[in-house]
Amino acid sequence: MQQDCQYEFVLLPRCVLNQLLETVLHIAAQPELSAECKQMLSDMARKILEAL
Repeated sequence: MQQDCQYEFVLLPRCVLNQLLETVLHIAAQPELSAECKQMLSDMARKILEAL
């Protein structure tokens, strides 16, 4: 099931973005996640990096 998700991180403080990125990457590293979940988390991490 493909979902189109929009993430807006530009208004968050830098320290919050850094913590959020760390958390997203930690979750994405879990081996039990499906490839689709890992891709969604990767996309989210990319958006966070763009906001930084």
